[in-house]
Amino acid sequence: HMRNSMLCTVAVGAWCAGGVQPSHSLRGVRSGVSILEVTVAVAVATALLGTASVMVVRLVGLQRNVETAGQQTVVLSRLARQFRNDVHAAGAVTVNGDGTELLLQPLDDGGRPVKYSAGQQHLTRTVPGEEESREEYRFSAGTSSRFQTVKLPVPGARQNAVLVRLEVNRPWLPVPGAGPLPRREDTAKAERNEPSLISRVPVPLRIEAVATRHARLSGFARVQETSP
Repeated sequence: HMRNSMLCTVAVGAWCAGGVQPSHSLRGVRSGVSILEVTVAVAVATALLGTASVMVVRLVGLQRNVETAGQQTVVLSRLARQFRNDVHAAGAVTVNGDGTELLLQPLDDGGRPVKYSAGQQHLTRTVPGEEESREEYRFSAGTSSRFQTVKLPVPGARQNAVLVRLEVNRPWLPVPGAGPLPRREDTAKAERNEPSLISRVPVPLRIEAVATRHARLSGFARVQETSP
């Protein structure tokens, strides 16, 4: 009996009544995850969310640029068609000093003059009269336009032909089918120092037509005209 008491005293954690030894297999067993593992998981999730956010922002920007480019194509196509028709029917052409206004006097007595005014990001076509007609062409941000005339000699004709030019400087948009960015000094500078300036690099578009387009000049006019 005394021997059993001594064994109970020496044995750590022994069960005296039943003589059953405690299990040491559960001691030192770690449950759950460590703080380091949680930190790594959070960092990976944050990186994935950041990448996804950047992709979404870029896709939204690309969609906006595509919509803007499509709208501008429609506007410029309408403007080019109307502008050429007005210039072909003009008997006299007047452009002011800074190229912001164009006045087309009619060739026929029954015609009406047409005035074009270039403003900030828009161009206005006005036909004065008792019932004034006014049409406005809206451009995207950063677009400017101006008018100019060029005298062109015509073989066999006493007078020179008058080429009327509308130059529209549009900002380059990175959309499918837009073509490469024009390689110029300001473009290279923008790429090196401030990439956001790339979208401000203007891309010139010229719409041209010959005034007083009659049979003798019809073939010549087709050669000189350009399409947007």
